Amino acid sequence: MEGLSSERALIFGEIYRRNDAWKIRAVGQGYDGGLEALVSDHGIEVDDSESVDGSLDSTGEDTEQNVAGSVPEKSSAEAALAADTGVPGADDAVQETAPSLSEPGTKVSIGRKRRPAPLPKDWASRTLAYLPRQVESEWKRARLFPSAGIKSAAEQEMRTTSILLATMETVPEFGRAVLSQTGAPRGRIEAFTEVRFSMSGEDVRPDGLIKVSRGSKVWRALVEVKTGRAELTGDQVGTYLKLAKAKSFDAVITISGDLMASPDLHPFAVEGRPPKNTVLKHLSWEEVLAEAMIVHEHVGVDDRVRARLLEELLWYAADSQSGMRTFDDMGKQWVKIRKRSRTRPSARRTTRRRTCATDSIVWPATSRSGSAH
Repeated sequence: MEGLSSERALIFGEIYRRNDAWKIRAVGQGYDGGLEALVSDHGIEVDDSESVDGSLDSTGEDTEQNVAGSVPEKSSAEAALAADTGVPGADDAVQETAPSLSEPGTKVSIGRKRRPAPLPKDWASRTLAYLPRQVESEWKRARLFPSAGIKSAAEQEMRTTSILLATMETVPEFGRAVLSQTGAPRGRIEAFTEVRFSMSGEDVRPDGLIKVSRGSKVWRALVEVKTGRAELTGDQVGTYLKLAKAKSFDAVITISGDLMASPDLHPFAVEGRPPKNTVLKHLSWEEVLAEAMIVHEHVGVDDRVRARLLEELLWYAADSQSGMRTFDDMGKQWVKIRKRSRTRPSARRTTRRRTCATDSIVWPATSRSGSAH
């Protein structure tokens, strides 16, 4: 483009679709007011609180004049760009739109009709999002992980833990996806259940142990699982942290129905600080099953038998008897996030600074969360 002087934002051209065909049109439009003037010209309001505070009366007229006068008439740069593109009808398109853009105070409103993604026809009757509804039949298909016969909460927890850890070991794509959230390295996964330890003369028995081997390096983590509506307690997890420190384990992983905002946040309070070389991570059943669904439907498993094994885990999780209860509320953190998004100015100032509405929230230890909002 030639003939530029004080323009701080440029539109070289636009790509649009007409009559099922993609077309390109040269624009060559410059804005002295920069990006703020550009987006304002297209009907987008800019909340520039930083520059307005304390100086609105003195600079209001200047800003309005800059925005209104930042749209110049068709210049030589527009014609030059249209000629260089060699697109038929490009110059005519520029002439057609130039008068409307050059009028002072004119704002173009762009309306986009957004349609939700189409859902499968059997979506309402699906048990899980990625598992289609079973075909009605007089015979019930045999399941690798049956949920019938579970008589107690302890038996439910033991069976579900064993099925989960065995699937993580047998289907490494799924196991690595889950363990990647806990800082584990990629390697060969081995899983064990009901591992017994002795500490200070007391018998300590976590629900499971995961070992990841890569070369000469071995990463080990204790696993504590809660199914159904059972809750994790700080005393129990604190005991496992002391055990991990004594045995030089790398992590303690807790899994329950509590959905937290991050694996580093926990639905319980632990006295004191965790050991320096041992990390404490929490995963919800929703996160675990989401990883299983993503691997099953999108990442894929090369071996047909292992793919069927992962599918059977999802069918087992869909049964309420499994205890792999997905979350039914947003947790207590959701209330703070919602309030911050409404009251914090920087959360709405998208043109100046990208910010997170939760970056200054002090997350308290919580037990079971309340109703969804």
